[in-house]
Amino acid sequence: MKKCLLLFFSLFFTGALLFAQSDSARSANRRTAIRYLQLAKQYASQKQWKEADTNARLGLAYDEGIADLWYIRAVSQSNEGEKKSVVIPLVVTSLTRGEWVDYNRDSARILYADLLSTTLHFAEAVKVLDDAPFLYSADAEYIRARCYYNMGGEYIQRAREKIDAARRIYPTDARFADLFFSLEYHLNQTMLQDAASGLDTEGLPPLVRKIADAFILGMPSFANPSAELELYAAIFAEGEKQIRLLKSFKARRLNAPLYAEYALRLGLLDQDAALDAIFVYTNDTVNLSILQAFVPLITDEKPHQDLYEYLNAYNGRLISDADGDGIANLIVD
Repeated sequence: MKKCLLLFFSLFFTGALLFAQSDSARSANRRTAIRYLQLAKQYASQKQWKEADTNARLGLAYDEGIADLWYIRAVSQSNEGEKKSVVIPLVVTSLTRGEWVDYNRDSARILYADLLSTTLHFAEAVKVLDDAPFLYSADAEYIRARCYYNMGGEYIQRAREKIDAARRIYPTDARFADLFFSLEYHLNQTMLQDAASGLDTEGLPPLVRKIADAFILGMPSFANPSAELELYAAIFAEGEKQIRLLKSFKARRLNAPLYAEYALRLGLLDQDAALDAIFVYTNDTVNLSILQAFVPLITDEKPHQDLYEYLNAYNGRLISDADGDGIANLIVD
């Protein structure tokens, strides 16, 4: 009987000691993983993505239950240009596994919705943002608007309403103007079904006209707007304002792919000068839709021959937005 009791207590204390040691090891691993998390955050804040990813991976080797580390890996890989098929599982893991230490789940939801919205999963992206707790921020509203545009049909009106509200709440965020002008331009051209027709400013729906005018008026509020955005603002303007903005665009020596087409349409450039303008922009990469709109405008014999020779000898890259989501996804070298 005594031997049995001794054996029992021996096994009990041995098990308790092993458990304590195991618990102590887990705590130590967690502390080490969190130290790597802090290093990864520091590198991420400096946009040193490779170093951030390396430290996040080292942290996960000690503790896979820290969601922040999976999230930093996803952000780092995304900024390093990794395929979305690689990034998405990382962010999904951050949302479904472990606990958050410094970041929060909403940051991962924004990233996940953004990835879904750029891989044609528009309804799923909206659902990720709309699920409780409902996410409302400039990033969330931008992703929603982009998804609604691409969902088409009745959702286009919802996209416009989102943009109209966002421009007032986030007046200095140029992303909404970029999204609005680029996708409305594509919609306008698709409805016209005539690549050589140019933007139909007179046929714009009233809400589109209202938003366009508001963005044109608000251009000075954007910090360092891109040349493309400034050109879109000029293209969507009406009458003399359109000509004045295009002249200003040229005077500031800005350049964007649609400038040659619209300057030629409005008589601000002749055909030779328009060719020079488009050759500068298309030296390495040329957008198929821009060519389809521009080429029919070159009708004089000499510029026509120059354009033929340029295209015949072209050795760059041809790109196209094959599904109309605003992202070039057909690339031909």
